[in-house]
This record gives sequence, structure tokens and C-alpha cells, in this order.
Amino acid sequence: MYDVNLDSDPTGFSQSVSYTMRIINDTETNESAVQFAYTDLDELTESVQFRVYADRLNGTLIYESDVYHNTSEIGSLIVPLTGYENRTVVGDIEIVHAEAGTQHASKLLNKDWGIGMGLQDHVSQEFLNWFFIILLSVVAIMSSIKTSMSALVVTALAFVFMLFGWMAISGGVLALAILISLLDFLAKRKGR
Repeated sequence: MYDVNLDSDPTGFSQSVSYTMRIINDTETNESAVQFAYTDLDELTESVQFRVYADRLNGTLIYESDVYHNTSEIGSLIVPLTGYENRTVVGDIEIVHAEAGTQHASKLLNKDWGIGMGLQDHVSQEFLNWFFIILLSVVAIMSSIKTSMSALVVTALAFVFMLFGWMAISGGVLALAILISLLDFLAKRKGR
């Protein structure tokens, strides 16, 4: 009555084209690199070009490959990231396909989570460390000795400064300071 065929042979751009963009770490040179790979099983790709941008998509162009017309010869392309390890890096592949037309595939490869401060370009990290230590010390001194809430405020501010990358302090030391200030706050609160 009905003829149902479950054997399907999917074809097209989405089924036959595969690509990867990723950060790899070379253990011999201890450097990071971007690795691009591209395959088209139907061989309908007319050209492929790889790009790496700093800060955002279409930002500062770090690398632009040649235009590859024979995609079977690409294999894996390695692009060194020397000097961009601690910055936001975006990879982009421009694909010209016979059926799908021009396609772009982009991926955020590395994210700089620090919040930039214009002052960091003009002064050293040591100066910023001293500045924030003195600032936090003044906040701690200005608060009352009987108030243990100020210790929590100072350690919370130090945590925020560390999180934004403005102050270099060990996470373990900061965790210990938060724990001590929290215990001090709870002990003084229980005594009331």
C-alpha cells in the first residue's frame, strides 16, 4: 500500500561541508596557535579563505590566508598567535560554495575577560598594585575598629579589582582574607 524508504542520502552544503577553528597549544615551543581545517565531501566549494581578527570580528586583522580553490589540498592550517595569547581572538572562514553561495563561519577563539583601564597603558602593574593597596588601606583605616563590615568591603573591593585584572593578587591569599573577615564579622555579630 505505502512504500516508505528510510534510506536517505542527504546532500547539500550543511551535510557535506565541515570545518573547524580552534586554539591549540604547541608543547614544544609553548606557544598558542589557531588551527583551521576544512573539508567538502561533494567538492562543490569554489574557494575558501581563512582570517584571524583581534578584539572582535572584523577588528584588527592578524592573519589572512591565500584564497584556496582546491580544498582537498588544504588539510590543516596552523596560524601562530604570538603576542595575542591574552587578547580576544576571532576566527573567520569565508566559503564560496556552488550551491550555497558565499558563506561566513566565525568563532570566538579566545576571550580577554579583563576590563581595560586606560591607565594601564601608561603605568606599570607594580604601580597599580601599590595604588590599590594604599586605596584599600585608606578605606580600612577610615572605618571604625568596632565595625567588622569594613573588612568585608575591603576584601570585596580587592576581589573586584583582581577580577577586572587591575590588581595582581593571589586568589588563595584573597580567599583567606575573605574567610578571615567573614569569621571576624560573624564572631563580632554573635557577641552583640
